[in-house]
Amino acid sequence: ERWSNFVLMEIDAPALYVLRRHQDLPQIYGDAPAACAAAAEYYDRQMAVIDAYLSDGRDYVSGAAFSKADIFLASCACWADLYEMPVPSNVRDHFTRMSARPAYELAHDDNFVVDQQSN
Repeated sequence: ERWSNFVLMEIDAPALYVLRRHQDLPQIYGDAPAACAAAAEYYDRQMAVIDAYLSDGRDYVSGAAFSKADIFLASCACWADLYEMPVPSNVRDHFTRMSARPAYELAHDDNFVVDQQSN
């Protein structure tokens, strides 16, 4: 639970969610360059924390088994890539492993691949 909550409450909510709102939807939430700059700086600091935690070479955030913390962190790394934000090396390695999972590939395709037939 610790790392699931950390990813959600220290990386996603105060950093990536702020960027999603103010960069992607300024017409709704307002243009807030100072908030976006602060969110990006906060993201860097918090990603450094989990990157250090993953530096022992573990395969999964919670140890030997895949968990929701892995899903949350992979989701944040994916969003960070979309925003061209740096993803530290241990988090990048984790994301590479998670995104190679067949279930991730299916979910990614369902969420990000545009159906060309509907255009």
